[in-house]
Parts: sequence; structure tokens; C-alpha cells
Amino acid sequence: MEQVYEWDPNVIVLLPYNSASVADILADPAWQSLPAVKEKQVFRMPKYLMSWELPVPESILGTLWLQSVIYPESVSFDIKDEIKRFYQKFYRIDLSDEDVEKIFSDNTQIILNKPKP
Repeated sequence: MEQVYEWDPNVIVLLPYNSASVADILADPAWQSLPAVKEKQVFRMPKYLMSWELPVPESILGTLWLQSVIYPESVSFDIKDEIKRFYQKFYRIDLSDEDVEKIFSDNTQIILNKPKP
């Protein structure tokens, strides 16, 4: 915690397998003085088949997602459409809008769909 206070972050990104949720961080008195918590700039990195921060093909989605939440004014793409295109192109998985919303939730459960033949 001392190191986090030293960094004094404006944004906090939790990894998908972190035991604390976004709500936990926002409610914890120990975090309240940090700018990221004051401004509610605490996010959980999404994952689907794999966590988007790992060195896997899906990591490109992590980069796009991070840009869309930290610098939304500089984004000229729809992150939801990019996610759907990525999984269709590389894994032949058709995601619904509901599937994408689940990916964005603060829930780390993995949702597997079987590719269509």
C-alpha cells in the first residue's frame, strides 16, 4: 500500500484474477485519498478466453480497452465492435451484446462458446 501511495495514481487497473473488486477498492477507507479512487477511475482489466494483459493474441484487446477507458476522447473505434470482430476473426466465436457486457463486468468468470463449424 505504501508503494501505491507513493505512485499517487490517477487511474488504477485491477488484473482479472485480483481478489479485490472495483467496488472493494472504491469502498475501502485505505484507498480513499488516492486521486484514482476520488475520481472513480478504478477498472478491472477484462478477460474472456484469456486475461487481456497476458502475452496472448487477446492482449491487443487489452490495449484497445485501456485506451478506451483512460483516453476515451482519443478513441475513434467502438470497443464492443472491435471485441466482436476479434473473436469472430481469430476464434470463430460470435459474441452477442450481452456476452460483451459480461466481459466488461467486474466478474472474472470465463464464458466459453464453442466455435461454429
